[in-house]
Amino acid sequence: MHQTMHRDNPYAAYDRTQQSAMSIRQMEQAVMIRAIRELEQAARNVGDHKSYVAALTYHRKIWSAIQINMIEDTGRIAGSSKARLLELSLYVDRQTIKALSAPSSANLEPLIEINKTLAGGFFAPDNGPAGSRSGAAPESFHPLHPSGTIEILPPRHSRTG
Repeated sequence: MHQTMHRDNPYAAYDRTQQSAMSIRQMEQAVMIRAIRELEQAARNVGDHKSYVAALTYHRKIWSAIQINMIEDTGRIAGSSKARLLELSLYVDRQTIKALSAPSSANLEPLIEINKTLAGGFFAPDNGPAGSRSGAAPESFHPLHPSGTIEILPPRHSRTG
């Protein structure tokens, strides 16, 4: 059954190949970009409650992983940077709850902007001179998963329930 499904969907095989060829940072960025896209779609269609909640749920799972990995970090990231990221994650939690309790595009905008900033800067490779990216995480730090692997959830359209 599983193989038949992939034979019927050539894009699934391509997606698997793309994911296996990605670096950890590229996977982290892809996960965050998916969250951004889902939140932007939810902001355009606030009336679609199911998609709105699904986007925020996916977003919340990502930030929960970031929080857990920040707490469990064993010194790969400086204490002050860690503290700022934990503070940011608490703000994200509060804003997510606000967006869930009062659905509106205005309540999603701060979350979208934070995710864009994180995806564009924090996960980006350091191509500049040493120390040129202030507050950037070291290459060995992966906020979504400390073991270097990321569980990427299936696309929304393939979820059941």
